[in-house]
Amino acid sequence: MLIRMTAPPGQPENRQEPTTGTGAPAVDAVDESEGAHEAEEAAKSVAAAQRQRAAQLEERSYRQTQRARHKAAEAHDKAAAGHDRAAELHDRLANLGWGDVERHRERAHEHREDAGVERASAEPDPDGPGPDDRPRPHLS
Repeated sequence: MLIRMTAPPGQPENRQEPTTGTGAPAVDAVDESEGAHEAEEAAKSVAAAQRQRAAQLEERSYRQTQRARHKAAEAHDKAAAGHDRAAELHDRLANLGWGDVERHRERAHEHREDAGVERASAEPDPDGPGPDDRPRPHLS
């Protein structure tokens, strides 16, 4: 460690400050370790906050996806029920002999097929995420 003079000798202010070899004031080793420790603690708290925020966002995304799937399934169920009602109506019209009976039977069959398609599209995708794919908190 070098000593740097702050005033010429004999002047009222003649104090000496420890310096490094570059002329910059030296910092005590204790100050450096405290600063490094504080910086490390700050970095840990920032990382913990980031992990917590990521977990919150992941959970929110999961809930939004589940709500969207639920709404889609309800819409498909509602559409399938509508096709079932239309098929019943065409069957009744055919049984009563109103209009073109063959056409009513064809339309009833078409509506039943459409109802089956709607129900099939409402079923969960076997390759998609299921209840066991829910995000879990990271253990770090």
